[in-house]
Amino acid sequence: MCTTQDSSMPYEKYSWEMKMGLSLAQGLVLVVTVATILATSQAADTIVVGGSENWRFGFNYTAWALKHGPFFVNDILVFKYDPPSETTRPHNVYLLPNLGSFIKCDFEGAKLLANATQGSGSGFEYPLINPWRPLYFASSEGNGADCKDGLMKFFVVPLPRIVSSHCWEISAVGECARLKTRACLTSWEMKMGLMSLAQGLVLVVTVATILATSQAADTIVVGGSENWRFGFNYTSWALKHGPIFVNDILVFKYDPPSETTRPHNVYLLPNLGSFIKCDFEGAKLLANATQGSGSGFEYALMNPWRPLYFASSEGNGADCKDGLMKFFVVPLPRW
Repeated sequence: MCTTQDSSMPYEKYSWEMKMGLSLAQGLVLVVTVATILATSQAADTIVVGGSENWRFGFNYTAWALKHGPFFVNDILVFKYDPPSETTRPHNVYLLPNLGSFIKCDFEGAKLLANATQGSGSGFEYPLINPWRPLYFASSEGNGADCKDGLMKFFVVPLPRIVSSHCWEISAVGECARLKTRACLTSWEMKMGLMSLAQGLVLVVTVATILATSQAADTIVVGGSENWRFGFNYTSWALKHGPIFVNDILVFKYDPPSETTRPHNVYLLPNLGSFIKCDFEGAKLLANATQGSGSGFEYALMNPWRPLYFASSEGNGADCKDGLMKFFVVPLPRW
C-alpha cells in the first residue's frame, strides 16, 4: 500500500495499487452483502486493537485491520498501551480527518481521542457508531514517528447491522435454500465471502479514493453495450465495473414496450432484504417503461458509502427474479 508515499508523487507511481484496487473492487459488493447478512444475528464485539500485540511501535496495524475485518456498527475498539516511563515510549490515539492525512501522517485537524496515559489498565474504548464512514486512527507521538515509522495507523469502515425477521430467498448457497441467520451460510461461504474478500475492502477503499482525487465524474451506461434488458447478469456487471464514485451518473437505456419488446423500468429498492427477495414493497419508481428510450434515464450518485439497490419490477417481478435485472452500488467519496 502507498501509506507513506509523499502526496506530490505523480499518480502513475501507483500503477500496482491501481491494478490491485480495481481487481479487488470486484469483491466489494460481495463483502458488503455477506457481511451485512451475517450482522443480522451477530452480537457486537469488543476488539483489542492489535490483539496480543496491543497498541505499540513497530506493529503493522493496517495489515492487522485487513486481516481482522470487517468491523460492524456497535463494535468497540480497545486501545491498550502502557503509560510512558524511562523504558516505555509514549503513545496516544488520534482520529485523523481524511484519507490524505492518513496517508501522509498529517495530524493537522486531527482529534485527540486518548492521551499517553489513557491506554493503561483495561485500555481506551472507542465504539463504532456510524456505518459506511471510514475512521482513520493513528498515534502522533515522536513528532509523528509512531505513525510514519512505527506503523501505528489503520482505518476501518464500519458496516451496518440490520435487524430482520424475514426469511430471505437466496440462490447458490449450498444445501441451504433459505436464510434466517448466519448459521444458514455454509462454512465455505462464511470464510470466502466474508473473511477472504474482506481483506480487500480496506485496499479497495484506499486505492479507489486515491484514484478519485484526479478522476472526473463518469457517465456509465448500465450493462454497457447490453443496456438494460432481461437475461443479463447486472450484479456480475457491477462487480466487474466497480468501484463507482459520488457524482458518477448511471444511465439506464432500454426500448419502450411494443409487440416484440417487453417492458422494463427502474426502481430503487429500500434495503438489502428487498434486493435479495426482489420485493418491491416500499420501493421508489425512478423511471417508467418509456423513460429509458433515446439517450436513456440518468441517475446521479450523490451520497457516499450508502448502498443503492436498483431493479426492474416488470412481469410481476420476473425481470428481477428471473431476468437478473438487479444490482447495487456503494458510491465511494471524492476528496
